[in-house]
Amino acid sequence: MLIRAYTSIIAACLLWSLNPAANKLALEEIAVPQLVFMRAVFAAFILLLVSFFMGHHFRPKEIGWRPFLLGVLDPGLTSLLFVTSLTVLSASNTVLIMALMPFSQSVLGRVVFKEELRSSV
Repeated sequence: MLIRAYTSIIAACLLWSLNPAANKLALEEIAVPQLVFMRAVFAAFILLLVSFFMGHHFRPKEIGWRPFLLGVLDPGLTSLLFVTSLTVLSASNTVLIMALMPFSQSVLGRVVFKEELRSSV
């Protein structure tokens, strides 16, 4: 059981670290907005498939429009900035932009929705 967990962690790390390099290669063929849109659509499709196979159903009325909007805007804006930065910076420097996503979610939640900041989740 432990071997499966370690193998999954290593596979996730490898796939996650290939993201900037793969995007840099893709930018040689397509424009930034197209790449961002394709990434978002592909990720949404995969997440919907996984949630349906796990027995969850997508109900926007239960979620509410504000959390849904923030969930779409922040990763979308971060992804747009990330892919745009690949056109000007090296792939290693753009990884720093990816690391800002949890921080930016917290700040946007506080500024837009007046949520309280907590020290732990």
